[in-house]
Amino acid sequence: MKNKLNLNGLLTLIFLILFLLNSFSASLMRQFNYLNHPNLSLGIIFRFLSIISFILIPLILLFNIDKAKRCLICISLPSTILAFFFIPQYERINSLSTFDLTSYLLLNFFKVFICIYIIIKEPNKKNLLFNCKSIPFLLIVIGLSLPLNIFHLLPFKNNKLFIYQFFKPWYFIFLITFILSAIFTFKYLKQKNMDYVEKVLFILSLAMLMHLFERFSFVRTRPYQTAIDIVGALPFYVCSFGTLLLPFAIYSKNDIFRKLIFLINAPGAIIVFVQPSMNNVSIFDYDVTYFIYNHILLFITSLSLSLLFKQKMTIRGMIKPLSVSLLVYFSFIFVLNAIFANFWIYDPNFSYVAKSPIPADFVCNQHIRLGKAIFYPFYILLLVMVHFTISMITLFIYKICLRLNKKQNLLKTVNN
Repeated sequence: MKNKLNLNGLLTLIFLILFLLNSFSASLMRQFNYLNHPNLSLGIIFRFLSIISFILIPLILLFNIDKAKRCLICISLPSTILAFFFIPQYERINSLSTFDLTSYLLLNFFKVFICIYIIIKEPNKKNLLFNCKSIPFLLIVIGLSLPLNIFHLLPFKNNKLFIYQFFKPWYFIFLITFILSAIFTFKYLKQKNMDYVEKVLFILSLAMLMHLFERFSFVRTRPYQTAIDIVGALPFYVCSFGTLLLPFAIYSKNDIFRKLIFLINAPGAIIVFVQPSMNNVSIFDYDVTYFIYNHILLFITSLSLSLLFKQKMTIRGMIKPLSVSLLVYFSFIFVLNAIFANFWIYDPNFSYVAKSPIPADFVCNQHIRLGKAIFYPFYILLLVMVHFTISMITLFIYKICLRLNKKQNLLKTVNN
């Protein structure tokens, strides 16, 4: 059994790496720009139904979920095979580079191999037959997997009614959605067993990871906020780094790993409401859709993971691991940013370590220069302190929520 789990884990890891490799190709996201094209739309739909395997395959290999098997074998696998026949048609409209085609073929041939492996290993072949009970699950996976650059195809996307501005209607709509989503998710999952909760949170984390990977493809076609190429889109901002680690934190069941992920992700997700590069942009623009989608899911998944598993965190007990984690993280980001600032075409400003997104002249008087890179020591120190303080405030609020939840459960017990 242990060897089987190790093999399944290895297959999952290889699959994710191949998907990541394919994400560096511009065609992965660019193809959805042609969704309205009469000769390409069918092939694009098949490729999208193939892409949802990013969520399905890890669920099967790591959790053995029957509904995921049915969706993979009966929907995603046939779509993967059919999509191969539409490659020449797509190439006539938009030529594929050698890298794009090679990474696409590697990923999808390996996907077919995994499907064959799953079919062979399944003792009861009836579990692979699609049925009506699998439809809601399939629709949820499709909804979570929708490419976030398709909304810019809407003809009314630039109408002034849909422009996102700070402290204007859409700002408050997203803020309310942010809060209500967290409450609804917690209330819903609270009534489920922990095995079910873990699987749901893992699905949400996989959806975020998939869109994080797809962002690499998107920046091959146009900038994403301040990221003008793949380097700027690397997951070294706090929220992106947390998104990258979240599936591993959930699956590992490591207590301290989960605690740190919560303390870093929850406050990191809230930055969505103070992000300057989102102001005066259409809500259907990728800059907004990705940022809002990812940060809402990041917050509700991290919060639910801690609250529902009732992780015991004390302020005194978390000071040392959080301090060490932040110091290691910002030291790593400092070095990385200095390297790219000197050897790349621009300074990526990972986690705003080189330049504040808001005016902060009062801590930017003294600077140090490392080649082309310029850093402000007092500003970086303030940045670390702000992250630490927000994490501690988050922990304090978390403890209040946990206490209120206990009182509510106690009242229910007494009333019953």
